[in-house]
Amino acid sequence: MDKEQLKGFNLPESYIKFLSENETNNICYFFNTENVKDIDGGEEYTFWGQKALFAKSYSPNFHNFEYLSNEEIYYKSIEFSGEGLSKSEIQKSFVIGKDEGGGFIFINHIDGDLWLLYDDLFIKKLASSFDFFLDNSEFSEKVAIQN
Repeated sequence: MDKEQLKGFNLPESYIKFLSENETNNICYFFNTENVKDIDGGEEYTFWGQKALFAKSYSPNFHNFEYLSNEEIYYKSIEFSGEGLSKSEIQKSFVIGKDEGGGFIFINHIDGDLWLLYDDLFIKKLASSFDFFLDNSEFSEKVAIQN
């Protein structure tokens, strides 16, 4: 893992450990944002392993983890704060995966909470932290990252 590229991001130690344990696999979890006790009513969220995190799947100029900093792709029409995060806060965030509908999961660089950015630019807070998410989710599957 290229820790040099991760400098400047406020990443929780548990997430760094998760990456060190998942170099070539994406890990999927079920989580319910409305009621953490009801996993059956939740959705599946996929966290990228190292290989996917450092890939350039969505843009040739940006690694997947820094995808939200790409102003041309996401922010031509958005100029407002939503749900307590400003455009600049979202752009400084660290993308860690996707939900089953294609939205990007990211860690807010200020306080480490998890958010989801949908394709229509709606944002939603998923969990107060990466640890809270893991503690209240159910493992679904481990998926090998394809070339």
